[in-house]
Amino acid sequence: MTAVIIDSTKKPPSEPLAAADLGGLPFGNHKYELIDGTLFVTSRGDEPLTAEDLDRLPDDGRRHELLGGVLVVSPAPNLPHQRVVGALYRRLYPACPGRMEVVLAPFDVILPAGTVMEPDVVVARSEELTTKNLPGAPLLAIEVLSYSTRAIDLTMKNNLLAEASCPSYWTIDPEGPRLIARELRDGEYVVTADLSGDEVFETAQPFPVSFRVSDLLDR
Repeated sequence: MTAVIIDSTKKPPSEPLAAADLGGLPFGNHKYELIDGTLFVTSRGDEPLTAEDLDRLPDDGRRHELLGGVLVVSPAPNLPHQRVVGALYRRLYPACPGRMEVVLAPFDVILPAGTVMEPDVVVARSEELTTKNLPGAPLLAIEVLSYSTRAIDLTMKNNLLAEASCPSYWTIDPEGPRLIARELRDGEYVVTADLSGDEVFETAQPFPVSFRVSDLLDR
């Protein structure tokens, strides 16, 4: 695959991409789409893109994921996004039992169907983690929604995590704030909590934890 070259002198990694930011594009059997500041690269041939293609990309500060054989290059998280991630970690870490770990992005989760994703937060069994990645589904994946990644998190990642049998998937919308928790039932996610503002979220999966949704906006 021809590398996608993004001119970092034109725009910081945390800002959505525009066509003018791309200094080189895929050729031959690849096509690209730029949607809401996120670049999607797919193969026109019989073979989907692979983790090896992902590894060839330059480190430009953006998030690079392979979702079902589709390369996705999205903006790096901004400060408000990372504040929510930090607040989640502060509430999950003290409650996490010793046999599990709470891990923050960037950290690869390797799933079937040509998928290498970087959820904002994952909870996994300690013995299943390597120093570089998690080869398999986590016990819990969490995504903090943003303008550029909202559609990906609610569709592509939701479906791929369900197919990989990830037991729990949460999405956090900082604008509410709003938390939607999903649990896997018969191969599909079922919403088990949809809370916002000062409502209290309580769950036993993957371990017992409780907090107000509005607390996720704490610095």
